[in-house]
Amino acid sequence: MSFFYTYIEVMKIKIYLDFLLFINMFFDFIILFLVSAILKRNVLILKLIISSFIGSLTIFLLFININSYLLIMLKLIISIIMILISFGFKNIKYFILNLYYFYIISITLGGFLYFFKLNIYDSFINIYNLLIIILFTLLFLIVYLKNIKSIKNNYNDYYKVKLNINNKEFDLSAFLDTGNKVNDPYNGYPVILINEKLVKEKNNYIYIPYKTISNDGLLKCIKSNKIIIDNKIINKKFLIGLVNITIDNVDVILNKKLMEDF
Repeated sequence: MSFFYTYIEVMKIKIYLDFLLFINMFFDFIILFLVSAILKRNVLILKLIISSFIGSLTIFLLFININSYLLIMLKLIISIIMILISFGFKNIKYFILNLYYFYIISITLGGFLYFFKLNIYDSFINIYNLLIIILFTLLFLIVYLKNIKSIKNNYNDYYKVKLNINNKEFDLSAFLDTGNKVNDPYNGYPVILINEKLVKEKNNYIYIPYKTISNDGLLKCIKSNKIIIDNKIINKKFLIGLVNITIDNVDVILNKKLMEDF
């Protein structure tokens, strides 16, 4: 987003505007892609490309005479638009987490580029040097990703799921909750939980008893004949439990029993 063209402005680089737009869009895409990879978001690449293109247009702010406070506000608004286009809005926590990682990665990558320029080059950067920076940036990102295990450990139980419901396939985000031990008492099938708002068609429901610390009752369930978790087909029979609650940051709560052979 804006960090790259700000860096360019400080270094007073003279290059063609169309190439500058491409470079800005390239780094915006890398940042959004890393946010998606770290947080395991199910997003279309096309959305990331559109968002990156919108972010690259901020280069034109260089040619507008505005004060620094207004410039900061415009950058913030554009970054929010980019996040909403890329990842959508589920709840405020989901949105803030996406925006937080977007800025953390932007600052890290921008700082690396600035450090790289100060220590390697004494003159303005030409096109060939920019290509070298891109290659070094990709190398840096690979090393960076391998050294953020402490961050990603919090997300080891998040998965990307493809779920077949009524012969329709849904791309969903899921969390493995070890506390979800709901099973079908009649057949022993594990039960995964999703928000019932995702299932709009009428179904032949199966009602199974459940019990928690606070209450008990009957859980409305439907059958599914296919689930793929992180591109791995799970060959187990299971049920989908429909719950009338918003599941924090994810669409599906997985069952530990379903993941035993994962």
